[in-house]
Amino acid sequence: MEYDYWDERFLLLNEMLLQQGEEYAQNAARAYMLAMLEIEKDINHFYARFANENSMTYQQAKQVLTTQQRQAFQMELEEYIAYGQQNNLDDVWIKKLENASTVHRITRLQATQYQLQQQVEKLEAQKIKGITETLKNIYKEGYYRTAYEIQKGTGIGQAFSKIDENKIDKVLARAWAPDGKNFSERVWGADRTQLIYQLQTRFTQGIIRGEASQKIIRDMSKALDSSRKATERLVRTESAFFASASRKDTYENLGVKQYKVLATLDIKTSEMCRKLDGKVFDLKDYKIGLTANPFHPRCRSTTVPNIDSKYIQNQQRAARNKEGKTYYVPSDMTYEQWHKTYVEADPEWLLQEKKHKNKSVDKKQYEQYKAVLGKKEVGSFDNFQNMKYGDSEKWENLKQKRKDTLKNVSTNDKIKEKKEPFVPAKTIEEADSYAMNVLGIKMASYKGVDITTANEWNRGLKDTFDRFPELKQNFGFVGECHERNAAMEKVIQQQYLNELTIKYPKMSKQNLMMIAEKKAKKQITNYTIKSDVGAISFSPPFGHYLYDFRGVTVNSNLGSNSTHFIERLRATVENKYHPLYCDTIRYVLDHEVGHQLDVMLSISEQKNIQKLFDSMDNETITNELSQYAWDNRNKKRYAEFIAEGWAEYCNNPKPRKVAKEIGQTVERRYTEWIKKNS
Repeated sequence: MEYDYWDERFLLLNEMLLQQGEEYAQNAARAYMLAMLEIEKDINHFYARFANENSMTYQQAKQVLTTQQRQAFQMELEEYIAYGQQNNLDDVWIKKLENASTVHRITRLQATQYQLQQQVEKLEAQKIKGITETLKNIYKEGYYRTAYEIQKGTGIGQAFSKIDENKIDKVLARAWAPDGKNFSERVWGADRTQLIYQLQTRFTQGIIRGEASQKIIRDMSKALDSSRKATERLVRTESAFFASASRKDTYENLGVKQYKVLATLDIKTSEMCRKLDGKVFDLKDYKIGLTANPFHPRCRSTTVPNIDSKYIQNQQRAARNKEGKTYYVPSDMTYEQWHKTYVEADPEWLLQEKKHKNKSVDKKQYEQYKAVLGKKEVGSFDNFQNMKYGDSEKWENLKQKRKDTLKNVSTNDKIKEKKEPFVPAKTIEEADSYAMNVLGIKMASYKGVDITTANEWNRGLKDTFDRFPELKQNFGFVGECHERNAAMEKVIQQQYLNELTIKYPKMSKQNLMMIAEKKAKKQITNYTIKSDVGAISFSPPFGHYLYDFRGVTVNSNLGSNSTHFIERLRATVENKYHPLYCDTIRYVLDHEVGHQLDVMLSISEQKNIQKLFDSMDNETITNELSQYAWDNRNKKRYAEFIAEGWAEYCNNPKPRKVAKEIGQTVERRYTEWIKKNS
C-alpha cells in the first residue's frame, strides 16, 4: 500500500464534504434574494396605499388602520399563522401573531413591521432546516466514508458502531467555538434578532426622515446582504467542523491511535496550516481549532491516520504545480519544505502566489484603472496583475498615465472636453449605438424622443464620463424612461416566474406565466414616471435583480419635441422653479447626474451640505437656488437640493453661492474618493 493513498483520498473526501456546504450557501443566497423581493413588495405596497406622491410622515404612518384595512390585515395574519404552524416557525413569533389577531387597533406602521418580521422568520426557519440537513449529511457521509477508506486501505475489515439520529443530534448540539454557542443558537440568536431590529428600525427611521421608499429598500437590501454573508461564513465553518468531527469519531471507533495534519499543497494554504502540516498528534489530543482542522475560516486542511514510518519510506505524496496538474513529492515532505523547494525557488510560481493572495484587491483596482484609461490601454486582468507584480517599469508607467489622465480632467467650473469631439448622431439608432459602443453603456434605447434630445443626452454623458470616469460604473441603461420600464417588466416577470416555479412546482407553466405576468404589470407601476417629469435617475443596490437598469433616462412625453421641451424649461427658470441658466436639455441631464454623483460620493451625508440646506427656508432656497430644490424637503430632504445645485454649477457661467458650495463639495468628495480607491 502506498502512503499517498491516504493523502489523496482524505483530501478528496474533505473537499467533497466541504462542497456540500458550498452548495447550501448558493441555495441560501437565493432564499435571501426571494426574501428581499417580498420585503420590497411590502414596502412598495405600503407607500402605494398610504403615501402622498411617495411621501409619508411619521404621524401618517402611526394612523390606525381603517376597518376595511384591518380586515385585510387580519387575513394576512391568519396566513402567517398557518404558514408558521406548517413550517416550524418560532413558537414565540406564532404566539405574537395570534395575539396581534385579537388586537383591534393596529397602526399602518405596526402592520408593516409585522410583514417585515414575517419575512425574516420565514428566512431563518428555512436556514435552520437547510443548514441542519446539510450538516447531518456531512457528518453521516464523513463518518462512513472515513471508515471505508481506512478499512479499504489497511485491507482489514472490522465491526464498528453505526450512527443514529440521536448521535448526530448530540454532535449538532455541540458548542465547539469560543463563543460557547452551537450553530442553531447563532442563527436563532444574534443573527435573527439583529436582522429584525435592523429592518424594523430602518423602516421607522426612514418614515421619520421622510425618505422615499427606494432609499429605505436600498438600505434594507444592504442589511440582508450582510446577513447572507454571515450565513455563508457560518455554513462554511460548521461544514468544516462536522467533517472533522465525523473523522474523529470514526478514528475512535476503529481504534486509530494517532493522526497527522494534512494541508492542501498549493499557494492558497494559510500560514497556520503550513506550520501544522505533517504534525502528528495522539487521538486523545484531538481538539478542533488547536490540533485538528478547521484551524480558521475556509480551512481546507484535513487529517489522516498516522502510519508507522517503516511503511512510508520511498513512497510519494500528491501535490499540484502552478498549472494545477498533479505531481509527486516525497511522502514525508512537510508544507514548509515543499514551499521552499517548489515555490520559493520558482519566481513564476511566486508571482502566481501573489496574484492569488491579492486577487480581490487587484480586481477592484483593475476596474478603476480600466474606467480611467480604457481596456485597450490596461489590457486583461491577468496582464494587469502580471505587470503589477512582474514588471515594475511598466507598472510605474501605467500608474503615471492614470495620474496624468486624472489631472487633465477638468475640476473648474465648466467641463473641458477631451480631444475627441462629440459626433452628433443622425438617427435614433445611431444615438443608441453611440451610447453602447462609444460610451460603453450596456443598454440604450432612445426610442420615442427626437434626435436633438438624444444627442444632448449623449453629449452630456460623454462630458460627464470625461470628468468622472469611474461614474460610468453606475450606468447600465440610458435612453427613454418608458423603454427602460418595458425592458424591466420582462426581467421582473421572469423573476416572479422563477419564484413561483419553486413555490408551486405542480402548477402548469401556462398558469405560472399568467400569474407572473400579472404581478409584473402591477409592480412596474411603481416605476411609472409622471407626464410632466422630464427625466429620472435610477440607482438600485448592487446585486439587485434590476441592477443592470441603473442610470438616467429622459421622458418621451417631453423629449419627443425638443423645441417644446426647451420652451417649458425656460418658463420654469423664469418663475424660479429651476435654477438660473438651467433652461436646456443639458440641464436636465446634469440634474439627474447630480443624483448619481450623490449616490457614488455620499454628498447627502456631508455635514456642510446638510447645514447649508437646514439653515434656509423655502423663500431663501427658492431665491438662491430654485423652488424645486425646496419642494422635495419632505421626501429626500437633501437629494433634489444637491441635484439642482450641481446642475447650476455645471450650466451657469458664474454659479451662485449655494450652487458653488454644492459643486465644490462634489469635486472635493470625488478627489477624496479617488485617493481612497486608488
